[in-house]
Amino acid sequence: MLLLLLTQAAFARGKPHYVFLLPDGYVGWVQVISQSKGAPQPVVEKGNLVVDLDDSGVYRTPTFHTMHVGAHDKFLYKRKDATGKIARVPVPAEYVCSQMSGLDTCYTPSEEHGADGFTVGRAVVGKSGPSSDGSSWFFFIGPPELRAKYAARVTFKPGTKKWMDHPENDPAPGRIKND
Repeated sequence: MLLLLLTQAAFARGKPHYVFLLPDGYVGWVQVISQSKGAPQPVVEKGNLVVDLDDSGVYRTPTFHTMHVGAHDKFLYKRKDATGKIARVPVPAEYVCSQMSGLDTCYTPSEEHGADGFTVGRAVVGKSGPSSDGSSWFFFIGPPELRAKYAARVTFKPGTKKWMDHPENDPAPGRIKND
Protein backbone atom coordinates (compact mmCIF):
# COMPACT_ATOMS: atom_id res chain seq x y z
CA MET A 1 0.00 0.00 0.00
CA LEU A 2 2.78 2.42 0.92
CA LEU A 3 4.56 1.65 -2.36
CA LEU A 4 1.35 2.42 -4.29
CA LEU A 5 0.94 5.78 -2.53
CA LEU A 6 4.58 6.73 -3.13
CA THR A 7 4.29 5.74 -6.80
CA GLN A 8 1.15 7.86 -7.25
CA ALA A 9 2.77 10.84 -5.53
CA ALA A 10 5.88 10.59 -7.71
CA PHE A 11 3.73 10.26 -10.85
CA ALA A 12 1.63 13.32 -9.96
CA ARG A 13 4.69 15.44 -9.12
CA GLY A 14 5.87 15.39 -12.72
CA LYS A 15 2.48 16.32 -14.21
CA PRO A 16 1.69 19.86 -15.31
CA HIS A 17 -0.91 21.78 -13.40
CA TYR A 18 -2.43 25.23 -13.12
CA VAL A 19 -0.91 27.97 -10.99
CA PHE A 20 -3.60 30.51 -10.07
CA LEU A 21 -2.36 33.99 -9.18
CA LEU A 22 -5.15 35.91 -7.43
CA PRO A 23 -5.35 39.49 -6.19
CA ASP A 24 -4.50 39.67 -2.50
CA GLY A 25 -7.46 38.56 -0.36
CA TYR A 26 -9.58 37.50 -3.35
CA VAL A 27 -12.79 35.67 -2.44
CA GLY A 28 -15.33 34.91 -5.15
CA TRP A 29 -16.07 33.01 -8.33
CA VAL A 30 -13.41 32.40 -10.96
CA GLN A 31 -14.22 31.72 -14.61
CA VAL A 32 -11.56 30.27 -16.92
CA ILE A 33 -12.73 30.51 -20.54
CA SER A 34 -10.94 28.03 -22.80
CA GLN A 35 -10.83 28.14 -26.59
CA SER A 36 -11.37 31.89 -26.46
CA LYS A 37 -10.64 33.36 -29.89
CA GLY A 38 -8.17 36.23 -29.79
CA ALA A 39 -7.00 35.52 -26.21
CA PRO A 40 -3.24 35.86 -25.68
CA GLN A 41 -1.13 32.73 -25.42
CA PRO A 42 -0.87 31.60 -21.79
CA VAL A 43 2.26 32.03 -19.71
CA VAL A 44 3.93 28.75 -18.83
CA GLU A 45 6.36 28.49 -15.90
CA LYS A 46 8.26 25.23 -15.43
CA GLY A 47 5.65 23.38 -17.49
CA ASN A 48 2.69 24.81 -15.54
CA LEU A 49 -0.01 27.07 -17.00
CA VAL A 50 -0.14 30.37 -15.08
CA VAL A 51 -3.64 31.78 -14.66
CA ASP A 52 -3.06 35.40 -13.62
CA LEU A 53 -6.38 36.90 -12.50
CA ASP A 54 -7.52 40.40 -11.66
CA ASP A 55 -10.61 41.38 -9.62
CA SER A 56 -12.90 40.49 -12.56
CA GLY A 57 -12.20 36.80 -11.83
CA VAL A 58 -12.17 36.01 -15.57
CA TYR A 59 -9.24 34.47 -17.46
CA ARG A 60 -9.34 33.78 -21.20
CA THR A 61 -7.06 31.36 -23.00
CA PRO A 62 -6.97 30.08 -26.58
CA THR A 63 -6.03 26.62 -25.31
CA PHE A 64 -8.32 23.72 -24.47
CA HIS A 65 -9.28 23.11 -20.83
CA THR A 66 -7.15 20.16 -19.79
CA MET A 67 -7.39 18.03 -16.67
CA HIS A 68 -4.16 16.53 -15.42
CA VAL A 69 -5.38 13.66 -13.26
CA GLY A 70 -3.13 13.23 -10.26
CA ALA A 71 -1.67 16.73 -10.47
CA HIS A 72 -2.53 19.40 -7.92
CA ASP A 73 -3.13 23.03 -8.75
CA LYS A 74 -1.52 25.87 -6.82
CA PHE A 75 -3.47 28.87 -5.59
CA LEU A 76 -1.45 31.94 -4.64
CA TYR A 77 -2.27 35.51 -3.67
CA LYS A 78 -0.26 38.34 -5.24
CA ARG A 79 0.79 40.48 -2.27
CA LYS A 80 3.09 43.51 -2.22
CA ASP A 81 5.91 43.16 0.26
CA ALA A 82 7.53 46.04 2.19
CA THR A 83 9.70 46.93 -0.81
CA GLY A 84 6.72 47.08 -3.20
CA LYS A 85 7.71 43.84 -4.91
CA ILE A 86 4.90 41.37 -5.64
CA ALA A 87 5.27 38.21 -3.58
CA ARG A 88 3.29 35.01 -4.09
CA VAL A 89 1.75 33.70 -0.88
CA PRO A 90 -0.44 30.59 -0.56
CA VAL A 91 -4.21 31.04 -0.44
CA PRO A 92 -5.49 29.52 2.84
CA ALA A 93 -5.90 25.75 2.34
CA GLU A 94 -9.59 25.79 3.35
CA TYR A 95 -10.35 28.36 0.59
CA VAL A 96 -9.70 25.88 -2.23
CA CYS A 97 -10.43 22.29 -3.15
CA SER A 98 -7.36 21.21 -5.05
CA GLN A 99 -7.75 17.44 -4.84
CA MET A 100 -8.06 17.13 -8.64
CA SER A 101 -6.58 19.37 -11.29
CA GLY A 102 -9.25 20.66 -13.64
CA LEU A 103 -12.25 20.15 -11.39
CA ASP A 104 -12.18 22.25 -8.24
CA THR A 105 -15.17 21.14 -6.19
CA CYS A 106 -15.49 20.55 -2.47
CA TYR A 107 -18.81 18.76 -2.64
CA THR A 108 -20.93 16.89 -5.15
CA PRO A 109 -23.31 19.21 -6.99
CA SER A 110 -26.94 18.73 -5.96
CA GLU A 111 -30.24 20.52 -6.48
CA GLU A 112 -30.42 21.07 -2.72
CA HIS A 113 -26.88 22.42 -2.15
CA GLY A 114 -25.91 23.70 -5.60
CA ALA A 115 -22.39 23.52 -7.02
CA ASP A 116 -19.14 25.16 -6.01
CA GLY A 117 -17.31 24.20 -9.19
CA PHE A 118 -18.25 22.95 -12.64
CA THR A 119 -17.33 22.99 -16.33
CA VAL A 120 -19.69 23.88 -19.15
CA GLY A 121 -19.15 23.79 -22.89
CA ARG A 122 -20.91 26.48 -24.86
CA ALA A 123 -19.07 26.88 -28.13
CA VAL A 124 -22.41 27.63 -29.80
CA VAL A 125 -22.79 30.86 -31.75
CA GLY A 126 -25.54 33.07 -30.41
CA LYS A 127 -25.50 32.00 -26.76
CA SER A 128 -25.39 34.93 -24.38
CA GLY A 129 -22.93 35.30 -21.55
CA PRO A 130 -19.16 35.62 -21.18
CA SER A 131 -18.58 31.92 -21.87
CA SER A 132 -20.28 31.80 -25.27
CA ASP A 133 -16.99 31.78 -27.19
CA GLY A 134 -15.66 28.57 -25.61
CA SER A 135 -15.98 26.24 -22.69
CA SER A 136 -15.85 27.60 -19.16
CA TRP A 137 -14.59 26.28 -15.87
CA PHE A 138 -16.21 27.96 -12.84
CA PHE A 139 -15.08 27.48 -9.26
CA PHE A 140 -15.32 29.35 -5.98
CA ILE A 141 -12.36 30.59 -3.91
CA GLY A 142 -13.20 31.26 -0.28
CA PRO A 143 -13.99 29.79 3.13
CA PRO A 144 -16.44 26.86 3.34
CA GLU A 145 -19.32 28.96 4.71
CA LEU A 146 -19.13 31.37 1.74
CA ARG A 147 -18.63 28.46 -0.68
CA ALA A 148 -21.98 27.08 0.52
CA LYS A 149 -23.69 30.49 0.55
CA TYR A 150 -22.66 31.36 -3.03
CA ALA A 151 -23.08 27.89 -4.56
CA ALA A 152 -24.50 27.97 -8.09
CA ARG A 153 -27.99 26.59 -8.59
CA VAL A 154 -28.13 23.29 -10.49
CA THR A 155 -30.93 21.19 -11.93
CA PHE A 156 -30.86 17.64 -13.22
CA LYS A 157 -32.91 15.97 -15.93
CA PRO A 158 -35.86 14.33 -14.12
CA GLY A 159 -34.97 10.95 -12.64
CA THR A 160 -31.25 11.29 -13.48
CA LYS A 161 -28.04 12.83 -12.22
CA LYS A 162 -27.41 14.38 -15.66
CA TRP A 163 -26.84 18.09 -15.20
CA MET A 164 -29.05 20.43 -17.23
CA ASP A 165 -27.05 23.42 -18.45
CA HIS A 166 -28.79 26.73 -17.74
CA PRO A 167 -26.51 29.68 -18.58
CA GLU A 168 -28.72 31.99 -16.53
CA ASN A 169 -27.65 30.02 -13.42
CA ASP A 170 -23.95 30.65 -14.01
CA PRO A 171 -22.37 32.60 -11.16
CA ALA A 172 -21.02 36.09 -11.70
CA PRO A 173 -17.23 35.86 -11.63
CA GLY A 174 -15.31 38.40 -9.58
CA ARG A 175 -14.39 39.40 -6.09
CA ILE A 176 -17.26 39.30 -3.61
CA LYS A 177 -17.72 42.53 -1.74
CA ASN A 178 -19.08 43.03 1.79
CA ASP A 179 -18.64 39.44 3.01
